[in-house]
Amino acid sequence: KAQAAIDAGEAQPAGTEKHLFLVISGVGFDAAMIADADATLKAKMGWVAYFVAGMRHLHGSRLNARISLDGRRFQTQLRTLLVGNCGKLPGGITLIPDAVIDDGIHDVAAVDTRGGIAGWVQLFGEVVLQGYGLKNELPTKVGRIDHIQAKTTEILILEGAQAQVDGDIVGRAKRVKTWVDPKALVVRTPVPSLETR
Repeated sequence: KAQAAIDAGEAQPAGTEKHLFLVISGVGFDAAMIADADATLKAKMGWVAYFVAGMRHLHGSRLNARISLDGRRFQTQLRTLLVGNCGKLPGGITLIPDAVIDDGIHDVAAVDTRGGIAGWVQLFGEVVLQGYGLKNELPTKVGRIDHIQAKTTEILILEGAQAQVDGDIVGRAKRVKTWVDPKALVVRTPVPSLETR
């Protein structure tokens, strides 16, 4: 068997224990969608349950967020903040195209929409384009994903928001910190036989 060391991420909502993640941790819309997904529908229909839950949050308020990325501070409004160790999700969705699982740094995506349904439609288009390595450079976008890299993040949302790690809800939080543990996990994979190379 071959083996490789990959990064792990840790997220800690204020006042709670640390949570390990290997794919994505998020605060805001994505976590609210996961929290509201119907368990019975999820068992029967898979990802469709998240789509149905997400529809209920399309007209929700934008979050007022204060964000610190490796000590650089920003204040903004957004729908969700994602910290990615890996950017590809089941179903072939590329949410964070530059995320590499063993580069010792996380890729952070700030996701925002305005303009109601039009903003969400444009945002969906952004995600599809990312999957093909393309970017929408129009200056007047109402749905957007801004990408930046950081080893540590801290997000403060005074009104609080749902938080998740790798699809597991960790509850509502006002402050969440994340950081990367480089090469923290050793993964072993079968070596392909000569017949399959």
